[in-house]
Amino acid sequence: QSTWGGIEESMTTQTQTQTAQELLESLDDFQPMIPDDVLQHYLLRSGCVTSDIRLRKLFALAAQRFVLGLLADTKEICLIRSKKRKQILEDKQPSDSESNDDDDKPKRNRTGKSALTLTLTLDDLSFSLRENGVSIRKPEYLCDSLAAHRNKS
Repeated sequence: QSTWGGIEESMTTQTQTQTAQELLESLDDFQPMIPDDVLQHYLLRSGCVTSDIRLRKLFALAAQRFVLGLLADTKEICLIRSKKRKQILEDKQPSDSESNDDDDKPKRNRTGKSALTLTLTLDDLSFSLRENGVSIRKPEYLCDSLAAHRNKS
């Protein structure tokens, strides 16, 4: 048995095995956000065939973590973009002494703080996906089938 940093290799392997067993046992109570049929479809499509429910739940947990991480990153990107946009708009507006219009004042929520409305865009999502190793591209031309049909006649 070899040692590494004062820890025996067999002890580390036993601890890892015990941790993996605990994880698999805890998956029995886990209800994934991704429906089992959808998960099964994509597992089969990628060539993974398994009848072990715990393993499918483990894949679902990994996918759920990836999606939630993407959403959190996208929200942060959107928040940064919105704050920059708000700052640019505030810089362009005249000072409070020059403007007395109530319409120009930022909207306030119940607590009295100004409400910042976030709108997630495809650009925010594609940037977040790129940061996580997934590249997507929008088609150069989007064509509405009804509009294309009208142009032909």
